[in-house]
Amino acid sequence: MRIALCYEPPTANSAPDIIDIEEQAAFLERNIEGHQVFRLPYRGDPAAYIDKLKLADVAWNLFETFNGSEIDSYLGAALFEISRTAYTGSSLAALLNTHDKRLIKHILNMEQITTPSTVREPGRWIIKPIYTHGSVGLTDYSVINAATVKELNAALAMAGRYYFAEKYIDGEELSVTLLDTGSSLTARAVSKMEFNYPPDKPKILTYDAKWSPESQEYIGSNRSFDVQQEIAIAAMRIAEKAARVLNLEGYARVDFRVENGVFYCIDVNANPALTEDSGFIAASAASGLTLAETLEFIIRQAYEDRY
Repeated sequence: MRIALCYEPPTANSAPDIIDIEEQAAFLERNIEGHQVFRLPYRGDPAAYIDKLKLADVAWNLFETFNGSEIDSYLGAALFEISRTAYTGSSLAALLNTHDKRLIKHILNMEQITTPSTVREPGRWIIKPIYTHGSVGLTDYSVINAATVKELNAALAMAGRYYFAEKYIDGEELSVTLLDTGSSLTARAVSKMEFNYPPDKPKILTYDAKWSPESQEYIGSNRSFDVQQEIAIAAMRIAEKAARVLNLEGYARVDFRVENGVFYCIDVNANPALTEDSGFIAASAASGLTLAETLEFIIRQAYEDRY
């Protein structure tokens, strides 16, 4: 099959999380086997791009920005829908539903899947971006101790309109990798994040922890698959339910914090990044799949199930 790697190219001024798109494309070029793989960069002309998509049997959705905006990245899938091109991962509707973290919380809470509270009161809070992934906008200062609601409101106002606040859960952080291997999206592996930070440093994956290799956060945050079996099974069960209610497809990741036996869903990524050192690829390998098998499952799901 002809596999088009579809993305908006980064610019000279792009941040590391956007520049990473080139690494993802190169990774897929090197590792997809048995198919004709080519890059199809989007350069701002929807009509021309839709016409070029006729060259592809499957579009691999690598859009991290659309017309220069991370907030509008989900619109890349609209080009596939309009052109009736099969594409990897979740549908445009699912990408839209998981685009807004507040909407994710509402949908999950309606289905009795616990998420951190957003009811404003004194306590420890994390100020999070509404629309972006990859820890964009997260620093140590994102975690605050608010003595009053007024203090919390002031912190939110300072962050700006594209942020919201949820209770900070000081528990073990887990990530569940899900992959459709032929029938439905199922959990494959559970990893935990080990934070080797100083005692006074918030245990969160900041932007530097993901994108600045020389930083204390990057060096001190490490992935482990040494998760207690009963905790892993419970996380997988909840992640699969979250995937169903959000209509996720192909492959995805669901993140939790576990505190006092309660699993709090803190993030859902309907289109995880794939590179040599990405969490999804590491988890897939830990579940017993080869890299070639993982990528082939994603391609086959896109081609057979989309249209």
